[in-house]
Amino acid sequence: MDALLYAEGWSVEWLLESELREFLELCEEKVWQWNFIMQKLGLKYRFYGMMDWSLGTREGFEAENTLALFGRRFVGVDDR
Repeated sequence: MDALLYAEGWSVEWLLESELREFLELCEEKVWQWNFIMQKLGLKYRFYGMMDWSLGTREGFEAENTLALFGRRFVGVDDR
């Protein structure tokens, strides 16, 4: 589907290092919870997160911000 379901405006420059780590952990936790719910409901749909809002419908392999922040190009599931 690749539909945007949730967006939050923020900038790395707005956060201290400790705040950034905490924010990124919360982002990962939120995506994990959404996927956990889908699994418990017996649904195959899975969510993933990216910090590259300018990608639009382009492929995740271009997700440079997410790669720099998380060490991978998307958050939530092992593959898309």
